[in-house]
Amino acid sequence: MDNAHRDHQQILGALRARDALPAASAATVHITAVEQWLATSLTDAPEEPLTG
Repeated sequence: MDNAHRDHQQILGALRARDALPAASAATVHITAVEQWLATSLTDAPEEPLTG
């Protein structure tokens, strides 16, 4: 959560400064980190039986 908060602060700071390149870069880094976190979470999670 701390990393996500820091990422969002960087994105917001760049947007407030109207600096598109750092904003896009920070957003890309954040999205990549979230994708990696999700991939790890899904891979490490025990499989649950399907219920219907």
